[in-house]
Amino acid sequence: METIATELRQTWKDCTDRGLYETAKWATEQLNGIPESERCTNGANTFPSSNTAQDLEESDVYSMGMSYFHVREYRRCTETLKGCKGPRASFVRDYAQYMEGERKKREAMPLNRVDDRCALPVNMECEKLCNRLKARCEQMDLDPFGLYLYGVVLKALDFPEQARDVLCQAISRYPCLWCAWVELTPLCTSLEHAHSLPIPTDHLVYPFFEARLALQSNCYGSEARQAAELCMERFPLSVSALSVLANAHYEEGDYDKASDAFEELYKRDPNCREGRDNYSNILFCHEDQPALSCLAHDTVNLSRFSPEACIVVGNYENLRGESGKAVQAFERALRLDPKSLSAWILLGHEYVEGNNTAAAVRAYQRAIDLNPRDYRAWFGLGHASELMQMPRQALYSFLKASEIRPTDLRIRLALGRVYEDLDHTEDAIQCYEQCNPKEEEEVRRKLAQLYARAGRQDEAAHYHEMCIEDLDEPATPEDAESFLFLVQYHFQKGDLHEAEQLCSCLLHWEGPEREESLAVLRSLRQMRSHAHGASSSLPGSSVRRAR
Repeated sequence: METIATELRQTWKDCTDRGLYETAKWATEQLNGIPESERCTNGANTFPSSNTAQDLEESDVYSMGMSYFHVREYRRCTETLKGCKGPRASFVRDYAQYMEGERKKREAMPLNRVDDRCALPVNMECEKLCNRLKARCEQMDLDPFGLYLYGVVLKALDFPEQARDVLCQAISRYPCLWCAWVELTPLCTSLEHAHSLPIPTDHLVYPFFEARLALQSNCYGSEARQAAELCMERFPLSVSALSVLANAHYEEGDYDKASDAFEELYKRDPNCREGRDNYSNILFCHEDQPALSCLAHDTVNLSRFSPEACIVVGNYENLRGESGKAVQAFERALRLDPKSLSAWILLGHEYVEGNNTAAAVRAYQRAIDLNPRDYRAWFGLGHASELMQMPRQALYSFLKASEIRPTDLRIRLALGRVYEDLDHTEDAIQCYEQCNPKEEEEVRRKLAQLYARAGRQDEAAHYHEMCIEDLDEPATPEDAESFLFLVQYHFQKGDLHEAEQLCSCLLHWEGPEREESLAVLRSLRQMRSHAHGASSSLPGSSVRRAR
């Protein structure tokens, strides 16, 4: 572990020198996640430095440019370092230019409602940066940090394949460059795809990347948990590893374990903002208003103008029944971070609740643009399309969600419902059969109705019997419907005794089913009367009675 600790220390220094603060923070969290007894704490650093002789010659002007970078005077930083040739100062100059473009992009964000039909602003500096970095890359003049920035620019310009190749080069040359792994994640279509890339899968960073990719893909819940557990095994004291584990439990649907992990995370580090949006979703689902109130209060005190605080507040306002305030909170989160996937999805949910389905559709589509592998956005889009009475569009969305989460009960139920609307009875039956009908009463009733509609009476009778197997008489109109169907089924099959017993179960029911069951009973009596009369007229019958 001493070698790992040394590498993490050097990563912190190199990234701090270049303004990559998120990666520097990540490196120190993993460094301090190693028990002190397993790492050398004397500050020894034998990991090769990425600074060159040219960097040392330009150290004074670099220091001034970096000072401007620290106070977010990005244009001033770019101009100060304009003539620098060393890789460190060159990276800071180019990165400052990129950050200036990001600042202008944020300023160009519309201040009105985020659901307006308008294109999102773009970083206008990316094209110029791309031309410069491409020329340097062809001359083999980019270090791992320069390759990372080139990959970011290519990704922003919508060149995903080239961006993926360049980011893989950066990672291969500097495996602890966490920001490059983060940018690579959405460029991978699956875990299998990631395994085939030329990146060091045996490095300490890879489990973090694997967990992040599995969480983003939304269809690898157990894989995300296993990768997160490996991270915790290597870095047992790391708050970021614990955050990954909590989010993995959340994605897997184990809300109890996720809640315990989040509570342990915020107990270790009360000032940690990571995962608070997901934790608030759990508390919202549990309808735990006091706990959600405390979480909202703590998060606002921690960072009032952070996207996480806005999302937590939005969930709290929704639970209080303040839908309008919830919409405002989620829109504020998106003005702070237009790439907040959770905020777009939750905003879509709020629009659906407020019957603003057109705005909900646009919110879900924005979420899909950010991550096409998020089943929640596809499911929400399908539900909104249903409300707009567009079953074919709803079917497409639910099928996309089903590809990501093939075993999700809600998605299968939604698919069955849409197939019903489209009169695709056999497809609806197939969907409902995959929804564990033994455990779900709603599914049993749907299957009974659909099999009856398809003329498959034996299968329909089977599910109607499952619906009433523990009942002596109907308790709901649906139960009465099942009893009546079975009365008619057994009557037509000639099982008159069973039909009569089922009719007796409906005698105390107040509804049209009682009258129909009485009609069947009268038919049964008439049939018996005719049978009795016929037997009396047989030859020798009077002799037998005389005996």
